[in-house]
Amino acid sequence: MTQNNAIQNEVTPADILEFLKEHMVMREDFEIVKDDVEILKSDVGTLKSDVSILKKDVESLGLRFTDFQKELEDIKESLKRLEERTREDADAVVIEIEGLKKRVTLLEQQLGVYQASRVV
Repeated sequence: MTQNNAIQNEVTPADILEFLKEHMVMREDFEIVKDDVEILKSDVGTLKSDVSILKKDVESLGLRFTDFQKELEDIKESLKRLEERTREDADAVVIEIEGLKKRVTLLEQQLGVYQASRVV
């Protein structure tokens, strides 16, 4: 039986050829894989370029957003100053009107005295 086992364990050239056919990478297969790798490298290059463009766009948007924030702060400050100035002007107008009312009242009183003196 040991001789039978030895015969069964012997590898024939046909067995080797069959094994190589099943497990060996053929040149055509290698070329297909090589082409696929080249396509992937090109795709990665394109993706890197796209990411770089997106990064620049995001940075640009960030700068524009910062500019808008600054402009908004400037507008708020201008409005605050305008409101203060308007309030000050309104207060000054009220004081001026009160002064004019007093003068008109005084003039009316003087005019009444003057007219009374003319009648007499």
